[in-house]
Amino acid sequence: MIRTLRLSLVLALFAVIGLQASNNGKTGRTATTSAGCGSCHSSSASAAVTLSVPGSTGNSMNVTAGAKVNLSVLIAHTATGRTAGVDIAVKTDMTGTTDAGTLTAAGTNLKLSGTELTHSSPKTLTNNSATFDFAWTAPTTPGTYYLRAIGLSTNNNGVEDTGDLWARLPQFTLVVTASTPTPVITVLAPNGGEQWQSGSAHTITWTSTNVTTVAIDWSATGTNGPWTTIAASVAAASGSYAWTVPNTATTSGFVRVRDVSTTAATTSDMSNAAFTITTTPPPPPSPTLTLTAPVGGATLRIGTVVPITWRSTSVQNIMLDYSTTGVTGPWKNIVTSMAASAGTYQWTVPTDSSMSVFVRVSSVETPTLTSTNTINMMILPQSTAATFVLTVPQGGELYHVGDRVSIRWSGSAVKLLMSEEEDEDDDSSDSGDDDGDDDSDDDGDNGGDDNSGDTTGAGSGGSTDTTTTGGGGGSTDTTTTSGGGGGGKDTSTVSTVSLRIEWSADGPAGPWSVIAEGVNAKNAQFAWVVPNHPTTTAFVRLSNMLNSSQESINKIAFTILGTTADDGDTAEIETVHITAPRTGARLTPRTATIITWETRATCKVNVEWDACGDGWQTITSNIHANIGHYQWNVPKHADGLGVIRIVDAANPAKILEVSGAFMVVNPVLTDVSTQDENGRALIAPQPVSNGHSFTVRKPQEDVVGCDVISITGQTMHHADLPSMQTQLSTSLAPGAYVIRWMTTTGALPFTTSLMIVP
Repeated sequence: MIRTLRLSLVLALFAVIGLQASNNGKTGRTATTSAGCGSCHSSSASAAVTLSVPGSTGNSMNVTAGAKVNLSVLIAHTATGRTAGVDIAVKTDMTGTTDAGTLTAAGTNLKLSGTELTHSSPKTLTNNSATFDFAWTAPTTPGTYYLRAIGLSTNNNGVEDTGDLWARLPQFTLVVTASTPTPVITVLAPNGGEQWQSGSAHTITWTSTNVTTVAIDWSATGTNGPWTTIAASVAAASGSYAWTVPNTATTSGFVRVRDVSTTAATTSDMSNAAFTITTTPPPPPSPTLTLTAPVGGATLRIGTVVPITWRSTSVQNIMLDYSTTGVTGPWKNIVTSMAASAGTYQWTVPTDSSMSVFVRVSSVETPTLTSTNTINMMILPQSTAATFVLTVPQGGELYHVGDRVSIRWSGSAVKLLMSEEEDEDDDSSDSGDDDGDDDSDDDGDNGGDDNSGDTTGAGSGGSTDTTTTGGGGGSTDTTTTSGGGGGGKDTSTVSTVSLRIEWSADGPAGPWSVIAEGVNAKNAQFAWVVPNHPTTTAFVRLSNMLNSSQESINKIAFTILGTTADDGDTAEIETVHITAPRTGARLTPRTATIITWETRATCKVNVEWDACGDGWQTITSNIHANIGHYQWNVPKHADGLGVIRIVDAANPAKILEVSGAFMVVNPVLTDVSTQDENGRALIAPQPVSNGHSFTVRKPQEDVVGCDVISITGQTMHHADLPSMQTQLSTSLAPGAYVIRWMTTTGALPFTTSLMIVP
């Protein structure tokens, strides 16, 4: 009895398990070769149950490759109180197991089981039917695929028996076709708001995709036409068409570009808004005329060629005049008539010396339309040979607003007592007195001990410096220097020149702003605080106050950079400011110097240097910018001008700062000396007077000759060097040169600087 009871319980449990499995749905029953639902329910399909795909026409549907479509399977059975179940699959044929595309459950009572859909619970038939909704994503490969489904209508008695009827979906194909690109056209111009003159030429432009040929139409009456064809067949890829605007006035103009292969609205586009066509030409613009050079304050030298430049609109011809008596004239003609469109004229400055020069440009057609410089200019004689030469700035330097710069000069007006042991601007011991005068007058102006007329008592060397200025017919300023110390005595007389120092932000023609006047030329330097006027065309001019034709100007512009705004301690400075070596500093080869800079940048940087244009060489790389310094051992053979630059290590093309030019003084290699100072090792580049002989000492014994080369790379002079010391005599124009040392096997890897002065 107990054993029989246990067996009954086990059979009941199996029955419940089987019933639950059926309620949760089954898959793998859709193939026409399978038993369908006959293994559990009625043995064969029933004609009383039908399956269909709502919304389809016939037993087929076209789908674009890769597209997602929504589908349904409807199970119908004319009976009451019944529930339905389903198994849905899409395969490559009616009998196989290879899936096609992807199925997704979309409605209720349906779930994904593996790659097929089945009911998650039986669905009650409503009005003798039940619908199961789902989505199918077609494969990307075109072809014919098969939607297979089997549906079950149960009697809902809780037992799987022959009262449960089922049937298959008749063969239903899903025909997947390749996607057809959608043609698109977009008109770019005219696109609304344009005002075009009839008869003028304009370009109609558009973009297109998946279009081969377009037609272009236009309407004068709005978007509804009528449309007039501009061009019937234009290659769509050209994207443009030159159109001569018709003689039809309108404020409702539209252009349309359409695909000639179809009339579908999606394959055409028109202007977004109306454009205007006018048939009356607009009035010409008012004529304008502006003189742009020379600017007021410029100094023009007799016999030099100066460009006169101007800007003009609606002016045909211009006339050029100048006045030496002010802006009201009278005027002297330069050019009677020339085309205004030229914009420039090369004027040879006449011999009319004047301090009140004005240039005027006038319209020939409208003589009242004129333009002149607003500030007077000067015409002066050609510069005569000066007894001084500006050496700093030389050009190419980069200064920052507020920098303290020593303007320097040399020449016969300056008593040169520079030796290897002397360094008037030693960065390692600089106390801030850059101008070389007494600290009580470090501003370098004409109100203190920098002026002529001072008397300085004997120092440790026992020297006395007395300057006397005469009156009446002129000034006489002599300086007597007495040697002390060892008891030797050296007395010489040097004529003193009183200098005016000026600077220009707009080029070598000025206008010029006075830095200082009455500066004693023998001081050889002057401390200048760089003004707050950023520019890339800065020049400094020295001139003799008693003879303004004697002047010296740097030949190449230098740059003034603005300071970085300080927005607080947390603000990061984007740039780097190199503080040492300073512009004009002198360094010695084979010695250590400290490169310093200011920044709050946190990136890593490379430090590089360039000597006389030889190319950038790495000093150090990949160091933190905020370290702010680096000890550099100046190379053994370095000589002449050099600059330092700091670049972003991550992006070396990003230059953060370039220093001003400094001088590398090589007492071993720079052995050029004048005949007058033959016994002294002098500073490079040693100034040698034009036309004087000078002595060259070979840097090493195997040197057999030398070439003197200009800064443009041209060999100006060659000399054989039969002995360690050779006297040369050559006529070189004033300027900077380098000496290239030659051996029997070629040139040495270094050069020596040479400066020729007037």
